Amino acid sequence: MKSALEYLEQLKNHHYETFLHSHRVAGLSLAISKQLGCTKAEQEEIYYGGILHDIGKLKIHTEILNKPGKLTLDEWKIIQQHPLLGYQMLEGLSLSLNIREIILIHHERVNGRGYPFGLKKEQISLGALIVAVSDSFDAMTNNRPYHSLKTVSQAIEELKREKETLYSPQVVDALVETRLVRGGRG
Repeated sequence: MKSALEYLEQLKNHHYETFLHSHRVAGLSLAISKQLGCTKAEQEEIYYGGILHDIGKLKIHTEILNKPGKLTLDEWKIIQQHPLLGYQMLEGLSLSLNIREIILIHHERVNGRGYPFGLKKEQISLGALIVAVSDSFDAMTNNRPYHSLKTVSQAIEELKREKETLYSPQVVDALVETRLVRGGRG
């Protein structure tokens, strides 16, 4: 059985951009959790949830991960499987249920229109809400084959517009207050 570190190393070789993205998301998630006053234990779980949130993409072909432009409906359905795939991959490891839950539900949205379960507001753990905001912010502010790069200011404005619809207002506000964003580029 592989360890979480071995899975991360495998992700580095499978899709380097996802590996880098996972590290950025983990760092930003940690900063947000500190801003929100989470305990050290919660901060650690949120950090590990962030670094492992996309581990299920190991099971997604790189042709789909690297595809420029819009994904087909079938490709999008495959991408939407990565949280469940990651959760299942890490089942036998000695990771807390909280970490695995972050991986499983980091694409849920407060309005219930996320995936894989369509959870709403209080059904989503704080750790998953934090990783969701960090994940979206990082995706917006770094080059991706399927969208144009946004500045930090543009990304923050988009997150603010989607407060209470897609993202937790508390988490978006905490992101804005982190020095990683206030001192960021753009």
